[in-house]
Formats: sequence, structure tokens, C-alpha cells
Amino acid sequence: MRPERLALLWLAAARQHPSAPQSLAELESVLVKELNRQTDVPVAIAAPSRIAPSVKVEVRMALADLYLMMGRDSQAEPEYAKVLELQPDHVNALNNSAWLMFVKQQKLIHAERLIEHAIEVAGERPDLLDTRGCINIALGNSRIAAEDFTKAIRLGAGPDAKFHLAIALHRTGDYENARKIFAEARDGGFSLASVTSHERQLALEIDY
Repeated sequence: MRPERLALLWLAAARQHPSAPQSLAELESVLVKELNRQTDVPVAIAAPSRIAPSVKVEVRMALADLYLMMGRDSQAEPEYAKVLELQPDHVNALNNSAWLMFVKQQKLIHAERLIEHAIEVAGERPDLLDTRGCINIALGNSRIAAEDFTKAIRLGAGPDAKFHLAIALHRTGDYENARKIFAEARDGGFSLASVTSHERQLALEIDY
């Protein structure tokens, strides 16, 4: 599941509790204040027993995911980078950083290194295979990308992976199966309204 969708689910759950943040702006404010609070604690007090580094990592990760959900990619990217400075093996930060580089079509070789490291740490999770497949599309490795998407789908990935597979198949010249898989993605609930502008541009390649 994409981080922005996870954040939406979190916010929906939070709204069941009156004392919890009731909007994305309130949630952002809470997270920023918590990060500042942790940063401002004197060194003598901020011993590992008082503030675990993992807490700071997860608060920063939540803020990065929130920025991603709000479409503020330029703010999300440095937050993921800070997470990785603190915890280089943080799989979701590795994945999301690589994903943002794919969306921006920037630093793709670095994105490839990040997602490969994520897979080394966590194994071939469907979401990680999907991200690696997207990066391979961007690098011109469509056949390799199709293999990743196929495996991700077999492991339980959602309709977005089928959409990506359709793109990869189309780029390999398998137009018939590309259209078939794209139709299956739509039947499974995929919508172009739920993806990034770059992905919508990719969809224009398919004659559907």
C-alpha cells in the first residue's frame, strides 16, 4: 500500500477520537512540534533511555509520508533522507525515496541502489518489487520490469502493479497483453485519478 493511502487510513481512524488531529494540517503541526521537542531537549536529558532514536525516526517518517500524501514531494524527499541518515536500513524510507526519484525522473541510478538495498534487507515484498519495476521502466529495462510486476502480483500486489505491468508489456511490444492487463487493473479498482502525473503520462502510451 502506498504511504499516502496509509496516512489517509490513519487520519480516518484518528477522527474517531476527538482529541486526535482532525486534519492534515493539524497532523503536520503535531509531528513538527514533536520533532522540535526532541531536537530541543538538552543533551544531558536526551539520553538513549529517555528518547529512543527509533522514536525520532518514526516521527520523521510519519512527517515524510504526510508530505508525500499532501503532494509536497520537495518536502518529503529530504525527510526520507534524514530518516536514512539515522537508520540506513529503514525499508520504507528506502522504498519511498526511490519512488520519489522515479516520479521525478531524477537520480534513477541512485534510486535503483536504494530499492535494491531495501530488497536485500526485507526480501521481495510486493511493494518493493513494484517500485523496482517502475525504476526499471524508467531505465529502459522493460522486460526486467515486467518480471518484477508479475512476481509482485503473484505475491498479492494490488491493481496498481497490473497497471505498471501493462506499461512494461506495451514497451516490450506486447500490445495485446498490455491492453488486457490494463483492463484487468481497471476491473480491479485501478483509477488514473489515484496515481501520479508521471504515471498518467505513461498511461497515454497504451491504446486503451
